[in-house]
Amino acid sequence: MDKQSKMPVAQAGVGGFGGCGRARRAKEPKVSVAVTADSDHCGNLRSFYNAVRRGGQVYPSHIDGGRAVAVVFAAEESAITGRAAAVPQI
Repeated sequence: MDKQSKMPVAQAGVGGFGGCGRARRAKEPKVSVAVTADSDHCGNLRSFYNAVRRGGQVYPSHIDGGRAVAVVFAAEESAITGRAAAVPQI
């Protein structure tokens, strides 16, 4: 918790998630990231932080993200073919 803003501070390792199962070469440094009103316009960072620390659902969910990507893929297909493309149900 950041003492000045009383906002959560996340610790993120630089370079991914510890090697994703590969042998670690060196210890990754920790980087503090303060979640403030300026950096969290829609509350997404705070939602993610709370879901990780306290459990529960994060918003937007992975389903919301999948729906957004489906729309982008349909738009790309439509642009390439020149025809309307169906957006699959997710």
